Amino acid sequence: MSEDFWEEIKQEIDGCLLRLRKGARRNNTWESMCAYVKGLMSNVPRKNSWQISKKMGKSSPYSFQYLLYCAKLDRNILQKELSATTIEKLGKNGILTLDEIAFPKRGDLSVGTAMQKSKSRIKNAQVGVFLGYGTEQGHTIIDAALHLPESWVSNLKRCQETGIPEGTVFLNKSEQAIEMLKNFISNGFECSFVTAGEYYIECALYMEKNNQPYMIEIPKDSLISIEGKAKRAFKWKTDKEFEIYELDASLNKGYKRLLFINGEYFYRIFAKQNITIETIIHVHKSFDLMKNSIKMATSQAGLNDYEVRSYQGWNRHIILSLWALGIFTFLKKKILENKRPQS
Repeated sequence: MSEDFWEEIKQEIDGCLLRLRKGARRNNTWESMCAYVKGLMSNVPRKNSWQISKKMGKSSPYSFQYLLYCAKLDRNILQKELSATTIEKLGKNGILTLDEIAFPKRGDLSVGTAMQKSKSRIKNAQVGVFLGYGTEQGHTIIDAALHLPESWVSNLKRCQETGIPEGTVFLNKSEQAIEMLKNFISNGFECSFVTAGEYYIECALYMEKNNQPYMIEIPKDSLISIEGKAKRAFKWKTDKEFEIYELDASLNKGYKRLLFINGEYFYRIFAKQNITIETIIHVHKSFDLMKNSIKMATSQAGLNDYEVRSYQGWNRHIILSLWALGIFTFLKKKILENKRPQS
């Protein structure tokens, strides 16, 4: 690749890092954020404050620790800018995907850590709810929320020790997901579909009220009624690669509900009447794209390498890690475009 192309890559990175400036009150805070994101994008094996500091030529990790714990920055602005940048780079009306990640812990001092269920497994962990965004141009993760078990929210002492904001109330993971969807929409963004695992089935009512198409995985033993016949979902399965059944009519004019069976997995769909099989297959691919983004975030962007115990520290590390992931995604898109034959 030419020198001009690598100069374009540098400009792409610098342009993304410039967007971080809106979330910082002071110039040195912005500079620390830029250095931290570059460190997260580096080849350091474990991307905590100590290792990133060494990579970036700093004598101590204190500036990064200050960034995560004390610096004056606005995480919500950083998140909004990430969403805006992602849509500019990957295109409008993409597909949103909800998923969760468990971060196993040995003790219980880190904020939100408890024995809790995540994807049918119970483990001592912190659990984060994540929101992905994808188009045919690429896929990345744009938002996250730390799940706070009721045992944490109701314990005033632990809330004060870990910096959980006063007045925080317990939300289950579906409620947290809905808040992220509301935030996405209130910021003026749009999506064509929302996909989610079976642990977010409670989001369905909210989305139908707002005429938001979705595809949500459902348990195999869910009771499904088709043309007056009620059966468990798995009993509707045949030997075909995939099956699509129309469910009870939706009260929303111009919309319908479907049962989509793909292999061993079952999905409830709410979509416009004219949805095609090709669209359903395309939307279903977002589940695998989200898994790939999570894998990339943890293996290359330091998502799970943090060594912070506070609520603010967790949120700041995660959003900066998602910025690193986003930049990786945008660079991949640019490299692929450069490799395409010119017409």
